[in-house]
Order: sequence, then C-alpha cells, then structure tokens
Amino acid sequence: MERQSFSRRVIFPLSVVLTVLVASSLLYDATGHIAGRALKAAVLYPSAVLMLLSLWLGPLFSNTVAFARGASTAERFLVSLSVPLLWTAKTYLSFIGIYSPGELVYLFFHPFIFGNLGVNVLCMGISELISWRRLRRRMPEASPRALKPLTVALLAAGFAVTALGLWNGGHSYYYHYMDIYTALFIN
Repeated sequence: MERQSFSRRVIFPLSVVLTVLVASSLLYDATGHIAGRALKAAVLYPSAVLMLLSLWLGPLFSNTVAFARGASTAERFLVSLSVPLLWTAKTYLSFIGIYSPGELVYLFFHPFIFGNLGVNVLCMGISELISWRRLRRRMPEASPRALKPLTVALLAAGFAVTALGLWNGGHSYYYHYMDIYTALFIN
C-alpha cells in the first residue's frame, strides 16, 4: 500500500464528511423558509438523513479511505474523530454561559455527545477490521492480521458505549445520566 500525500490521505476524507455535515445542516435549517409542503419534505428528509449519516457513521467512509491511502494510526484517529469533536465543540459553544464549568464537564456524558463519540469509535473499529481484511486479501504474502489490538480495542469500546446508550431503548442511560446530574448540580 503506497502512502499518498497528506491532503489525499487526511484532508480529502475529512473534508468530504465535514462538507456533507455542514451542507446538510444548512439545508435542514433552510427548510423553515420553504413554503410548499412537498418541496419542504423533499429537502428536509434527505438533509436530515445525510446529517445523521455524516455525524454518526462518518468513519465508515473517512477511516476506510484514509487507511487505503496509507494514513498512520494517528491520522486515522484525526480523520475519524474530527467531525464528532467539532460538532461537540459547536454544541458546547451554545451552552457556555448557561451551564457552570462543572456542568459543562458533565455534559460530555450526555447521551448525544457520549453516544456519538462511542458510535464513531465503533465505526472506526469496523472500518479498521474491513480495511485490514481487504489488505490481507490483496497482499497474502504480508499476511497482516485483521484483528490488531487497536481494532479489538476500538470495537470493544464502541460496542460498550453503544450498548450502554441503547440499553432499554436508551431510557436507562438517560435516566441515570439525569439522576446523577440532579444529585451533583441541583440539590
């Protein structure tokens, strides 16, 4: 596998996912100004789906492309986690001044923020597994193992966070989150 330029292995996959997220978010927000019901639905639903796919499942694309272009492990982490971390930073900016510094730290464990990062780690693990298996098929003489320790760790952490967030339809985690929030910051 030939290592390509930084812009091809890091900037390109990251910018594709980020561009889809920003464009679909802007389209979604613009639907409030569309008068026709059918046209509004034709813009609203696809933009919402693209927003969801880019924010929650982006590493399935970006990590796979970065891996195929020779990105290092650190570069693949950058490519895979930049979009959810940028979205989290944007979310935090809207909460500054509303919540105390302690509440802002605790907000990291909110189901949408913690769950988003967990699903992105899971997607990165799935992408790593697929990419290593594809490399193994292409280069049998090198015979790289598909289950690298990093791949196993990503899959385990991603599955754990995702399962925790989805347990009992997501209600259990959310209620525990709110109970702890109430005990720490409201009483």
